[in-house]
Parts: sequence; C-alpha cells; structure tokens
Amino acid sequence: MDARGRYTAGNLPLGTYKVTVKRDGAVVETRENVAITVGANTDVSFAAANAAGSGVQTLDSVTVNAASLATIDVSSVDTRTVVTAEQLQQLPLGRTAEAIALLAPGVVVNSGGFDNGPLGGSLPSFGGSAASENAYYLNGFNTTTISNNLGGLTLPYGAIDQQEIFTGGYGAQYGRANGGVINQIGKRGTNEWTFGAAVIWEPNGLRANQRDIYWRPDSQASTVNNAAYRYARAANGLYQPASEAEANQTTYSAYVGGPIIQDKLFFFLAAEQVDSDGVRVGTNRDTDNGRTGGLTDYDYKQKRWYAKVDWNITDNHLIEVTGASDEAETNGSIYRYDYLARQRGSYFTDESTWKTGPTLFTGKYTGYIGDNLTVTALYGKMTTPDELTPFNYDAAGGPVISSAALQNPAYTGGTPRIGNQLVTSVSSPDREYKKTISA
Repeated sequence: MDARGRYTAGNLPLGTYKVTVKRDGAVVETRENVAITVGANTDVSFAAANAAGSGVQTLDSVTVNAASLATIDVSSVDTRTVVTAEQLQQLPLGRTAEAIALLAPGVVVNSGGFDNGPLGGSLPSFGGSAASENAYYLNGFNTTTISNNLGGLTLPYGAIDQQEIFTGGYGAQYGRANGGVINQIGKRGTNEWTFGAAVIWEPNGLRANQRDIYWRPDSQASTVNNAAYRYARAANGLYQPASEAEANQTTYSAYVGGPIIQDKLFFFLAAEQVDSDGVRVGTNRDTDNGRTGGLTDYDYKQKRWYAKVDWNITDNHLIEVTGASDEAETNGSIYRYDYLARQRGSYFTDESTWKTGPTLFTGKYTGYIGDNLTVTALYGKMTTPDELTPFNYDAAGGPVISSAALQNPAYTGGTPRIGNQLVTSVSSPDREYKKTISA
C-alpha cells in the first residue's frame, strides 16, 4: 500500500474473496463476496475507512447500501466478453464452448460447416474471419487442434469457471490467431465441498421430423450424369428422404471438489460423456437403386474429463497441476437403401471409424516476491492421437490386389490371385500430434 492508501494484488486465483481493512490491529471495514473476473481489474475501495482515519467526526449520516460496477475498465485495451459459471447456470445455451462464444458481439456460426469434432459445436467466426483463424486456451495453455487449427480441447460444461471471448485487441499471450480467442478457466477446489451430477436425455421421439428434399419438377435432363437424373425422376423426384433421419442423444456429467488439507491442498474433478446414435439417409444420386450404401446407422461418443490440484505452499507461493482430455469416437454401419420403396436394404459395409481427441497435462507456479514483483511459470504438453480407419478396410485382408487378370499364368497356375482388401491405401494410420509449451 502506498502513501495515498492505494493497493494492488495481481495474479490472484479466481474466486470470491473477503477484503478487510485494519488499523492498529482493529477491523475498520470489510468487503464481502468480492468476485474476481479473469483478465480484468476489480475495484475494492474503502472510502469510509479513509474518512475514519482523517480525524473527521460524523454527526449525522444516511447510509445507502448498493452494488455498483465500473462502466469502463480503463486497465485493459482488448475487446472481450466474460461469461461466468453463475451465468451459465441461468442461460439456455448449448453445452459447448462455441455456443457460449456466440454471446459475444460480432461472433456468428461459420459458413463453411466446420465443427469441433463429431459432437462439438459449430465453429464460430469472429468478425468475418475463417473458422481456422481462431485460438483455444485452457488455463493459459494453447489447446488449438494441432493438425488443422479447427477447434480445440474444451472443458466439461460443469467444470467451466469462466470463459473469455476475445474479439480484438488481445495481447501477445494469446497469439497464433487472426480471428478470435476462446479462453476457458477451469474450476478449482476450495475449503467447501461442492458436487453435482446431471443427465440430459434428448430422444428422437421428441424431435420434429425434417422435410424431404426433391429435385425441381421442371428441371431438364442433362448430358452430365444423365442416368442418375432419370433414376431420380423415376423415384418421383426424391433427392433425399430427410424425414427418415433419427437422432438420440444422452449426456452424463458429474463433478466434485473440495479440500485435501484445509487451507493448503485442494482438488476438483469433472467428467462428461455424450452418447449419440441415430440414422441418416444420403442423397439419391446413384443409378443402381439399392446396390450401394445410402443409409447409415451411426454411433458417436465423446468423453471429457478435467482434474485440477492446487497447492498453497505458503501464502506467497502456489502450484497448480491440471489434466484434461476431450476424446471422440465414431462408428457406424452402412446399408443399402431403396429410394423407390423408401426401405432399408441389406448390410453394405462399415462406416469409417475415427478415434481422436487431445489429452493435456500442465503445471504452473506463481510466486509473489514482495509487493511489486510476481513470477509465473507454465509448462504443459498436449498429445492428440488421430486414428482413421476408412470404410471397406479389411485389416486381415493384406494389401489390395488390382488387375488380377494381368497376372502371369505361369505363376498362378491359371487362377488369378485375389483378396478381400478393397482399400488401395491408408494414410498415416497411427498418426499422432504433440504440442509442448513453456512460458
């Protein structure tokens, strides 16, 4: 505190604080429930305490109690929106970081159809920028998808303490972005035990049916793909029987947090799983009705978890250890579909199987060295496996054998050698991406 009574406290962990002014060991004034917002200053003034120490005697007074917020934060130059956990409990939002980001001015759904994984939200566009120009951060660590910069690792909904949405003017610590930045701060344990659980069920029976899509009745025959056009007209102009689609989704989530050692060591755990299954029917563009796969039974799963341990070594030295994961897996079976009879046919093949999702571990140290110096150090590593098995792939079938008719009869005895493998190549089947950051 300086000679004018002004004071600052930086890099405080997010939470609700009690601030007390003492003079000669006696409490003069107290502020309860002082909430800290990420990236912004919180003003806590004690005008009454100053008056009490100036020798002024108050004879009569009128006391008005009210809460006020500064209209302009002159301590920052960036353009941001901060959404807190309390607001998330009250607002009717999708349970994704992208849905929360749409609350910020100038943020809309991207026009390219990109999303954050098979069950993630549609990626946002900040001020007209592309979906690949954004950056994702979790507790200060860059979690943007390494392979294509589309989306990133995000928290289970119940683990979000605050989410910052930067739309412009952000500093160097949020680099590698030309669009916007989504920065999530995870919850931490306190001296009070907190826990909760939820199940969200979204059955297909409570959804409205989509409308079928038809070719234009007055469209003319084309010399390009003319056979497909004739078949489409034979199917009464049906292009896609969208009303046959089905979608069921169930979300399970739980969290718990509390003290391991009072005032010293705390933990917080959260987990969330989304199970989605249903049916989708493709467009009618094939000439041979019922011989190719047009209907898919799909099964998607997404698993998120978050764990955090906070250790107050002393009042001036803190250590935080964080782990998080956001894994997704897609499976499905493809069936033949008769567009004339609008009926499912026999099994055709398996849908492409995709397993992906990052796992993150970070460690952070914060030290308050005197009244004017704060030291922070962050180290973390994120690993993202990305396994894609294309449909028709037979792992036991060996390599594909093409042009069997050209094999030399002297070696084959007149019987061409063929196999079950239909896939000609698999690109990087065990690919894995890694990111290490220290600051």
